[in-house]
Amino acid sequence: MSESEEDDVLLLTKGADSMLFPRLAPMSENNLQLREATEKHLEAFAQDGLRTLVVCAKKINPQVWEKFYAQYRHVSADLSEVEAKSNGEPNVIDNLQDQLESNLELLGATAIEDRLQDGVPETMEALAKAGICIWVLTGDMEETAINIGYACRLLNNDMERHVINAAKYRTKGSILRKLDKIFHSIHDAADDSSHTSTVAAHSVLSPPSGQVEHALVIDGASLSKILEDPLHNLHLLRVSLLCKVVVACRVSPQQKAQLVELVKLNVPESHTLSIGDGANDVPMIQSAHIGVGISGQEGLQAVNSSDYALGQFRFLSNLILVHGRWNYNRIAALVVYTFYKNIVYNVSMFWYTLWPTAYSGTMIYSALIQQAWHTTCCKPPQRPSYDLPLPKKTVLEFPTLYHAEVRQTSFFSHKMFWKWIFLGIIDSVGIYYAILAVGWNIERGGNTLEFLSMQSLGLTISSFVMKARVCLRFDSWGILQITA
Repeated sequence: MSESEEDDVLLLTKGADSMLFPRLAPMSENNLQLREATEKHLEAFAQDGLRTLVVCAKKINPQVWEKFYAQYRHVSADLSEVEAKSNGEPNVIDNLQDQLESNLELLGATAIEDRLQDGVPETMEALAKAGICIWVLTGDMEETAINIGYACRLLNNDMERHVINAAKYRTKGSILRKLDKIFHSIHDAADDSSHTSTVAAHSVLSPPSGQVEHALVIDGASLSKILEDPLHNLHLLRVSLLCKVVVACRVSPQQKAQLVELVKLNVPESHTLSIGDGANDVPMIQSAHIGVGISGQEGLQAVNSSDYALGQFRFLSNLILVHGRWNYNRIAALVVYTFYKNIVYNVSMFWYTLWPTAYSGTMIYSALIQQAWHTTCCKPPQRPSYDLPLPKKTVLEFPTLYHAEVRQTSFFSHKMFWKWIFLGIIDSVGIYYAILAVGWNIERGGNTLEFLSMQSLGLTISSFVMKARVCLRFDSWGILQITA
């Protein structure tokens, strides 16, 4: 805002063409020519991969401005209105701003070159090879977003690209018909033996092998018509899950969050990660299971709202493929080991109460032995701290290993859980009979096995068995594992 020489208040507004063009005042012939020229320039800028903004102005009478400013200050102090605005709900604050930003005068457009950071194409390509579905959600123009997709190696000339925008499909019905057409064309071309029609089956988010890859490009105006109806959301989702890449252009911060929620709520087995560097990415980052913020020229709003902060985008491959994979394996191993060691400890005492004590309820371990058990023998295994299933260099060089392990050999699964429960029961039986066998051999020699000695024997055998079981799970050996 500024005061002009005529004492009028001058409002200067910049934003996306899709947002400002509908707010322009009725135009004269000269203004129409300016708009046509501006649209041609915007298209040329977008084809060159430049980020564009439209600039508009409006002169406001001082009395009108004072009235607006008084109302704006009043509603801005209303916490309910502020909360509604932050949640993307209808509110008086946005209504006042919309009233002010109307009947604008077009001034022109700007374009800047926003170069990709080093390593972005390689990172995106590695994540795609790892079986991770990537959606690009941007406020840029359609042509700019597509060029970014090619620059990031997400799009290629072998893909079949499906474009849905407000210029071609003006009504909700036409958009839904286009989505159905895309769905049936992709689905019918797929092999029925390896490709089903349910959403859950497509949640792997990768196209069938041997099929043509598809990409969906959709703009914010079309999304606004689809996202307002939960039933129509599923039309968009089922098509998106059949595509290798989804590019959403000219989307608002709230629409970014809605797309994340769409996948998060309707594909239960999915794990969503949002990454951004600006304030307009905050709703998307907060909506995902995992939010990653990049610190840079856009400020620290994204970083402050995220779960993880990165200095550059290229570090995302290390976060997911290396450290994420390692920590997943380590934590999963620790969880199943915790169940295993409790099964060994408690079930071995159960076997002891069946026969040697004649169901008297006598505990095989005294309170002192139990404390020693939990403080020495049952501490977390060293595998979560030092074991590396695969070296970092190998994981980054062959990102497909991430998909193979997470999808096919998941350590923390129902099958693996019951496997360790079964191993705990088997080992408890072995420990029980080992104690009886040693005691029987001692008594054969004419000696008596004292109760305290039997407890120490049970503790020693159990500790050896459990340590051996952990050692069998090591994927790599080094000085740390040996000394531990």
